[in-house]
Amino acid sequence: VRSSTPYPTIFVLAFAVSMLLSFYILMSLIEIKLAQKLMHLKSSLLIWAVFLGGLSVFAKIDAQAEINQMFHVDPSLLPMTLAAATFMHAVAKLKLLFYLIFIASFAMFVRYSEARRKGERTAGYMVCHLSNCLVFLLTAIFVTKVLASDERRGQVLYRFAHAADFNSYSPCSTVHPDEFDVLYLDSSRSKILIAPKITASEDIEPAIYPLLKYVPIPRTFRTLVCDYNTSGQR
Repeated sequence: VRSSTPYPTIFVLAFAVSMLLSFYILMSLIEIKLAQKLMHLKSSLLIWAVFLGGLSVFAKIDAQAEINQMFHVDPSLLPMTLAAATFMHAVAKLKLLFYLIFIASFAMFVRYSEARRKGERTAGYMVCHLSNCLVFLLTAIFVTKVLASDERRGQVLYRFAHAADFNSYSPCSTVHPDEFDVLYLDSSRSKILIAPKITASEDIEPAIYPLLKYVPIPRTFRTLVCDYNTSGQR
């Protein structure tokens, strides 16, 4: 996912805000058109609960398998990465839904455009459906290219793991903090997993949000016993 602007972080934040606003608009339209008729139906709440619960369960199963395959450790050792992976897998499973919302929003936009030509006051609905149409199309493309792609999703998760669960510095004398990030494997912090630090690639990919940049993922990771005996050395 590239940005033509020299400020990719602002681009990603603007995209995230627009996506949230579109979800809000979509839910508002559903509430206006449909939810009032279903407010007193408890079965609709049960369906939503079952759907979201099932989605969360299957997404977490896939997330645990992916993290275990990537780092060869218990996924619970990387709680933040596990949460991010679960969210990414859940959204990836909704890829088809985003395309359906895009198609439905476009169809409603065309319908209200024709109604406006006949003199009806539908400009507000036209703007809402047009914004939904554009944002959900971009969301569907992003999900297809990044979240639903095993390779791209793995790279994002690997970068996220280094930022959220690995330690950039360790007092272990057996580890060079300038070369490796560290993940502690037990509560006593005696066993560690080390991974090469991710080098900056601004010159190669200057217009990409940092979390989305390409990064090679090692096939294996070294595990060491942390030695705290030698003080003052790294």
